[in-house]
Amino acid sequence: MKPNAKSFYFRFSAFVLNYPGDTIDQLEKASRPRHIQCHLPIALLPKQIWSVRPKLIYCARNPKDATVSFFHHYRHIHGYQGNMPDFLDAVLSDQILFGPQIPHTLDFWNIRKEMNILFIHFEEMKMNMNAVLRRVCKYFNKSYTDQQLAELENHLSFDVMKNNKSANNSCVLELVESLSGKKVENFE
Repeated sequence: MKPNAKSFYFRFSAFVLNYPGDTIDQLEKASRPRHIQCHLPIALLPKQIWSVRPKLIYCARNPKDATVSFFHHYRHIHGYQGNMPDFLDAVLSDQILFGPQIPHTLDFWNIRKEMNILFIHFEEMKMNMNAVLRRVCKYFNKSYTDQQLAELENHLSFDVMKNNKSANNSCVLELVESLSGKKVENFE
């Protein structure tokens, strides 16, 4: 993580072998506002989530789509050597990192009406990013011009994001390669 980073995947140092530093410590020292990414289930979130009530955005994804994507992620980042049917069996029996997905999503779905949670779907962003951006702006009490929203929508498009090192996992890939000493092949 860069010292001036505003976006943190706060458990990174907990599961990346030989990660230099403590991402939780880096997060605590970061200036605000900041963006914190995590995959934790509700039961493992810090208790301050419910007393301080920071703004949370939960993005749900179609389980089939997420599983296929995660299969490729698991192969390239985690070095999984098995086939798709075996991976699906592992997903269904909760034997993979960041699982189980469906109960995780349902827990957040059940509290989606809490005042500090915005629940969105990945598919919504694919179909109508502008509408999602407007919901997010309303949630954060921010207003932007149509031109600014159009620029943001373009910036967040797949074609732009796939070339953004901070968004396409190439930064994570470089870190994993440097820490493991192994080259990850054919990851896109």
